[in-house]
Amino acid sequence: MQRYWWLFVVFGGAAILTAGLFYQDVALSPPEGPMRVLLWPAALLLWAIGPGVQLTNGRYEWTPVQDFAMWVGYGVSWAFWLTVLLWATPSMRQWTLRRWQD
Repeated sequence: MQRYWWLFVVFGGAAILTAGLFYQDVALSPPEGPMRVLLWPAALLLWAIGPGVQLTNGRYEWTPVQDFAMWVGYGVSWAFWLTVLLWATPSMRQWTLRRWQD
């Protein structure tokens, strides 16, 4: 159980972040500029579900499904970047490689 503490941090943090955004009903806008690189899962989910309902003026309506996609995308971003950060840490990398050699 000691070896899997980082899984709890990564996926527990992602679940807490997603649940917190859902509970607070945070209205997140699509990531723009350099944030598209950091929040690429949110941008990918938003692209996958489409632009929403087209309005008469040529714009699109923001839907609850898009809100949910942004919340999940932020949580997945947390999990992805924290995993990359932990893997980049030399002690974590050595521990993981040792674990697979056993």
